[in-house]
Amino acid sequence: MEGFIKEKQRKVVFYGRYSTADQNGDTQRANCQIFAKNHDLDIIDEYLDENKSAFRKTIESRRQLRQLLKDAEEKKFNTVLVYKADRIARNAEQHIKLWSTFLDLEIDVIDVSGPKLYTTDSIETVAIDFGLSNFESENISIRTKDYYNTHTKFGKWLGGILPYGFKYIDDESLNGQKKIEQIPHRVVKIKEIFELYSEGHGFQTVANMLAEQYPNDFWVKEKVKAIITNPFYCGYTTSQRTYKNAGSSIRPRSEWIIGLCEKITPVVTKEKWESCMELYESKLKDPIDSKKLTTSFLLRDVIYCEKCNIPLRAKNATSGKRRKDGRKYEYFYYVCDSCKYKWKRSMIDGDITEKLIHNWALGVFFGNREKILSEEVRASLQEDINQLNREITDLQMEWDKLNLEKSKASVKLEELNLSAEEFERQMQLVMVQQRIIIQKRMDTINSIKVEKEKKRNQLIEALSKGAEWMRKTNKHFDIHNLKGNPKLRNLILSVIQKISIDESYKYKIISRIDIDVMEDTSIYKEDESIFIDEEENFEKG
Repeated sequence: MEGFIKEKQRKVVFYGRYSTADQNGDTQRANCQIFAKNHDLDIIDEYLDENKSAFRKTIESRRQLRQLLKDAEEKKFNTVLVYKADRIARNAEQHIKLWSTFLDLEIDVIDVSGPKLYTTDSIETVAIDFGLSNFESENISIRTKDYYNTHTKFGKWLGGILPYGFKYIDDESLNGQKKIEQIPHRVVKIKEIFELYSEGHGFQTVANMLAEQYPNDFWVKEKVKAIITNPFYCGYTTSQRTYKNAGSSIRPRSEWIIGLCEKITPVVTKEKWESCMELYESKLKDPIDSKKLTTSFLLRDVIYCEKCNIPLRAKNATSGKRRKDGRKYEYFYYVCDSCKYKWKRSMIDGDITEKLIHNWALGVFFGNREKILSEEVRASLQEDINQLNREITDLQMEWDKLNLEKSKASVKLEELNLSAEEFERQMQLVMVQQRIIIQKRMDTINSIKVEKEKKRNQLIEALSKGAEWMRKTNKHFDIHNLKGNPKLRNLILSVIQKISIDESYKYKIISRIDIDVMEDTSIYKEDESIFIDEEENFEKG
């Protein structure tokens, strides 16, 4: 080592990396400084990636490593000191890529813990090193996962960041452990969130309502979702609930590990949380887009201009100015983009929905509202199915391409096996790792493909079982509690196909329900409206 170091004039830098917030790079830096001092080397610069796991993060996400490689290309140094080789990488793909990059740039990387030369070792030694490093990380991960799962089943809270509405406080009676306590003013908001969601409002709508009511808070739909889908709020602790590195994606409940925790004071009852969670899960399979349910214009998407036969646009012309009593100037209306005629929302929505609810209460729709699934919803479902089919086809093509590359790698490996040359033997290991990397990518693609096929099959089932879906939809309607706007919208989209209105506010309707059951109870003004069956031709003008 001493002789190698003195072979050329050394321009030395230090690279370090640590994984968690409770670590730092001091130990790594100190060891490299001692090595440099013992060999009369001066460290001219340093690169330290903070809170970066090489086992989970890509090279691109490690900012200081990217800068190191950039400066290496510009020949700002010729030697890198690292505390251990696992500070550079912890998986096969990264090791091979970085090892070959440093070699091409003629940069010497020295592992001072040996000490040994990372970039002059054979590829076999590097392969063994990263194999052991990877194995160590996998074992730590498995042991940690088993520990958390076992303790969670018994309702043990293992610490960590508390969800919104809770905080830690010191409690001498707990022998140094912290007590979990509710934050009262936040608990009020949490209860409100569960109430709003149970009424049928979606995550975005609830977030908008809270943002308006509490302008000093920060509310987004992901925050609302995190509250609704977390059983912590009813006194339970969980593990395996969310996917790693996948934002707010929730695993199927069958994969959760869950346990009742005595340390957690519930905000809502278990029944309330279960009800909201079931509603969330049903929305994932619901063929009606939940975004269509959250609007202050109840007849949007179904009301048309009689004269122009085009859908009316919902327009909110609320002014920023206020009346003397402090109320805003508000004007909501439907407008035809062709003839520019306007209809007041209050004169349309109120009349139709009032009589629609009246007929619902009389049981007019009870046996028939589940007969026909909206054609618009069918078309939307079919469009989603077609899109998933295209994505599945693209994934299959990528998988086939990788499979071909894997076959080529296998053929090349067979050719190398016939050679006894040192270089070819090193290349054999490279090709083996390349084949492993390709196989991992193929496995990932296959997993994504399976998930998309599962989703597509669910949509196909929903499309083929429209009546069954409508029966399930009925469970969410309570005629004595239709105060939630989304519930009214769901009702309207379920039973009305099209409403056509003229300038005198006379309207005609195409229904999704047999005319026969409506002949004694019309929801329209007898002298101003015509109610026709969807199988009859709609009269224009």
